[in-house]
Amino acid sequence: MGELEKYYAGDEAWIDFSGTFEQFRNKPDVESLARKMGGHLDLACIIYGLVGRGYLNWINTKIPALDNITPFECLNSENLLSRLREMLMRMPC
Repeated sequence: MGELEKYYAGDEAWIDFSGTFEQFRNKPDVESLARKMGGHLDLACIIYGLVGRGYLNWINTKIPALDNITPFECLNSENLLSRLREMLMRMPC
């Protein structure tokens, strides 16, 4: 396993990164995604911005960079949440 969370750039880097996706904050699709993701509006904005309209399928798809778990499963622990955040910060915009 890669354990990408070991390389998490930190909360400050996450906050800076998530700020670049603020334009999606008030979209109904993003608000709905945030509810599905336990209220993580920052994640919803970024996923919507990076993945686009296929975001609902994507959050339930096993991702190799996440060690073959789904982004949705990453919400189950802080370590996995850090793994998801790091992966998102590494995705091309």
